[in-house]
Amino acid sequence: MLQASHVKLLRPITWTPRVAWARRAGVVGSSRVPRWGEDSRVRPYVLATFVLGHRFRRLRQLAGGKGRTRLRATAQDQGVLRQQLDLKTPYGSVEVVVLKPTVALERRVPAVLVNVGCYYALAETLEKAEGPRYISLDCAYIIWRATGPIEEVADLVFQRWQADAAVVLDWLGQQTWCNGRVGCHGYSLLGNTSYATLAASHAKDAPKDRPLVCALVPVISFSRIHPTVFVNGQSLAAELALRFIWLAEVGLRQDRQGGFGFLWNMFRFFSLEDWPGLDSALAKRPVSEADSDLWGRPNVLWRGGQTARGAADPFWAEGRDVQCHFADFREPPSIHVIAGWNDMFLAQSLQDFQLATQATNGAARLTIFTGGHFGVVVNHGAKVAESTRQWYRQNLIGTSGAASRAAVRMQLIQEDADGGEAWLECDVWPPPSKPMQFFFQEKDAGLGTGLLLPGGPGREAGALSYVYDPKDPTPYAGDGWLNLQKDGAQDQRSFESSRLRDVLVLTSAPLQQSLEIVGEVSATLYVSCAAPECDIIVRLCAVREPSSGWGSSEPGFLDRILDPRGLSRGSSVNLCEDIVRVKFQKDSVSRVDISVGVTACHFRAGDAVRLHVCSAAHPRWLRHPLQDEKEDWLLGGSEVGPPATVTVFADHEHPSHVTLPVRSSAVRMSGSL
Repeated sequence: MLQASHVKLLRPITWTPRVAWARRAGVVGSSRVPRWGEDSRVRPYVLATFVLGHRFRRLRQLAGGKGRTRLRATAQDQGVLRQQLDLKTPYGSVEVVVLKPTVALERRVPAVLVNVGCYYALAETLEKAEGPRYISLDCAYIIWRATGPIEEVADLVFQRWQADAAVVLDWLGQQTWCNGRVGCHGYSLLGNTSYATLAASHAKDAPKDRPLVCALVPVISFSRIHPTVFVNGQSLAAELALRFIWLAEVGLRQDRQGGFGFLWNMFRFFSLEDWPGLDSALAKRPVSEADSDLWGRPNVLWRGGQTARGAADPFWAEGRDVQCHFADFREPPSIHVIAGWNDMFLAQSLQDFQLATQATNGAARLTIFTGGHFGVVVNHGAKVAESTRQWYRQNLIGTSGAASRAAVRMQLIQEDADGGEAWLECDVWPPPSKPMQFFFQEKDAGLGTGLLLPGGPGREAGALSYVYDPKDPTPYAGDGWLNLQKDGAQDQRSFESSRLRDVLVLTSAPLQQSLEIVGEVSATLYVSCAAPECDIIVRLCAVREPSSGWGSSEPGFLDRILDPRGLSRGSSVNLCEDIVRVKFQKDSVSRVDISVGVTACHFRAGDAVRLHVCSAAHPRWLRHPLQDEKEDWLLGGSEVGPPATVTVFADHEHPSHVTLPVRSSAVRMSGSL
């Protein structure tokens, strides 16, 4: 099993620009973390630099030769023991780097394990940036990546994590310097591999000397992939799936392309709102062939998943979906789930927390930051890193007692010119709340605008209609799924003004007093559609009152051009949204109940509540093709169907409305994190 190993004392750490970016992103501590939108010139590259770990020296090496790339013997603090080895696994092999504190020569120490998948540059960056942090806590730091042909890596993504982890854990159990206690953590995919390592350590058939994962911190992550990719059976998260698989297929396979090609691919992937080739690939039917268009070969996960869409299908077994069954723990681990309000994996993170709470008798913890998938890293990385260290001190190393805190802590979304933070806490998720309903009323049917009325439906009957055209599917702005440029909450005004035909916009009057909502937002719509089946999307936004000065005066000639709907100049920021697939009967009205999502937002007096209703957010969710009823919506090969008119009714017989969860006394104000 062990192919090669060596141990050496290393030189003092070399500080590089990549590690400097890692410091800014919170991988190592920083006194000040920049806000995500402060410098638009830098923003596209912050997370890309952290994840990809570019260095011009590395690119020059790549340009000069091909072949298998090994993790280099990078410099660390003087006196650190570094070991590098290859281990055979059932699916190929993994390359492992072990960093040990010199105290491990005298006594047994715990270990922190990180599986970075196939991502070489991420492994190298984390070794430099994270390794010293855990060495200073007298922990060994072990990082490994999958090696081998693309067929052993990209086609088996997710499927091999548990088996790879079992091999590494069994090797670790044979080391005399390990005390048998393991911690795992990581952002996104690294959190997913952490769940896999947790499951492997607690497997019922595991050897007695296999170390146990006793502390886990998954960040903006997920224990299973199927519900998010297939939106709980409502659609297909096309952009997320294709972007993620592309990273495994092409983006980070550095040993298969020259330096310039690698850099150019990364620039296009992270710096452009519209990934070149994605729209044209998804415009074809069947959409299963998009993989060949984007990276030149079929991918087993992309194609197999579209045929086997049910989570119970055998295709999703053996780790392709579920990485961790929370009921299988030999000893209850300590789990701290960290999520983001606009993160693509928020729903799965919340479910993971609930399952972990049941499995650990209420010992699990949940923290939710503001921001999207990349924004949590950039804006809150230093806090996440410190929370992870503290969790390990309490539950892995035992150098500090368990801190007294509520089970759930949430950062409140608010408009604060001073950049201050407000935090809430409660004892359970979801928290108790008081429902507040806003009912739909037609305002200008020709422009697709309506009102949101508190208390009850308006007296006048009305209806609002829009036209969904699968040849020109409604795009989206904000909450991008692995789209750096559309990450998190963004101003929707341009979107609202440019899509007059296929989006309804309903807005409340300015609020007379402040309002805080915490929990799940839901909506009930009464809808008819010319097509037998269509998607319905509902999006909640907060309209912020414009401050004094420019933008607060009465609208003029330019406003009437840029804002044809007359929505005013206040920013309209997306909070949460979701999609539901609906079957319609001809000449009938269907009731559609939809969970819009979860949030925690403060509305000031003067702000307003806004709702979008449409039938696509493409390519975040793959457009519905309105295909012939005899064809499958994914596998069919005919042209898309004609545009369909969707009508949302608003009267006493059809009281379409949105329900907001008003914060109750069970949700308390909390000190800063």
